[in-house]
Amino acid sequence: MRHFVPVTLSLVLVTACSAPNLTESTNTPAQTASPAPIPLVEATPDPEEERAVAIAELEEQWPGAEEFVAHADANDWDYRTRKVHRDTDFWFGHDLLAIGYGLWSVDLITTAVEEGYSEHEWRDLLLEIGAVSMLDTDDEPLAPELIDLAVQTFAPELEEPFAEQVDTYHRGFWSGTHIVGEDIEPGTYTTTARHGELFENAYWERTSTSGDIITNDFVGSAQSVTVTIASTDGQFTANGFGFWSRMD
Repeated sequence: MRHFVPVTLSLVLVTACSAPNLTESTNTPAQTASPAPIPLVEATPDPEEERAVAIAELEEQWPGAEEFVAHADANDWDYRTRKVHRDTDFWFGHDLLAIGYGLWSVDLITTAVEEGYSEHEWRDLLLEIGAVSMLDTDDEPLAPELIDLAVQTFAPELEEPFAEQVDTYHRGFWSGTHIVGEDIEPGTYTTTARHGELFENAYWERTSTSGDIITNDFVGSAQSVTVTIASTDGQFTANGFGFWSRMD
C-alpha cells in the first residue's frame, strides 16, 4: 500500500497564510497627523496709551481738558472723587473720574442758571456736587477747587453766578446753636420754608454769653422768619428751621 504525504494540507496552510486580506486596500495611503492649531495671542493694551488717547479725545470735545487732567493728577483728584463716589465713573474710564465729575457739575450748574433755581434748589445743588459742606467740621467738601476749575475751564460764563451762590451759602448757617462772632457773624438773617411747606412748632432764641435769654420766639406756623443778631449777643439757637440766609 502506498502512503500519501499530506501535500495538499501543506499547500492549503501555505495558501491560507500567504493569502492577502481582501478586506484591506493595498492602495490606502499612509495617514499623516494634522498639526495642532496655533492659538492667537492678543496683545495686551497699554493702559497709559489708552488713557492718553482718551484724554486727546476729550481735548477735542472740551478744549482745556488736557490741562485740567494734568492738574487733577497733580492733586490726586481722581482718588478723592472715587473715595466719595465709589460706584460712579462719571462717563469716563481710564481713571478720568475728576474731569468727568467736573463736567457733570458744570452741566448741573448750567441747568440751575438757565432755569433760575430757587434759593433752596441752589443749596441742594451745591451740597450735591460737593461745592460746599453742610456741617462745620474739619472735613473739606469733596473738591470745591475741582469744581471751580471745571467752571473756569469749560464754562467761564458761569463763574459769576456760581460764585455768588457759593458766597451766599457761606454767609448763612443751618439751624442749631452758634457762637456769635465765631460760628456766625452779627446781622439780619431770614429762614424760608420750601415751597408749599411751613415751619411748625419751631423755636429760636438769642442769648448772652452767660446764657441768659435776650429774646426768643416759639413759632407755631410760619413760611419765613427773620431775626437780627447783635454783636453783643453770645449765642443764637434755632430748632425746627432750615437754612438762615444773611440779608444785610
